Amino acid sequence: MSNKIYPVYAQADDMTFIMEEKGNTISVIGFYFGEPDGESTEHYAGSLTAELAEDLEA
Repeated sequence: MSNKIYPVYAQADDMTFIMEEKGNTISVIGFYFGEPDGESTEHYAGSLTAELAEDLEA
């Protein structure tokens, strides 16, 4: 049985969540800001943290 990894885009938050299906389970294995793209999905898969380059607090 192989694992299926795919991005899910949350447009309202401009975030992409990386999902992994294993058998009967679905897990979030990473995320990044912006629309889905293959390079970012590959880079952030397995990482549940993200660093921001700027302070978003106003």
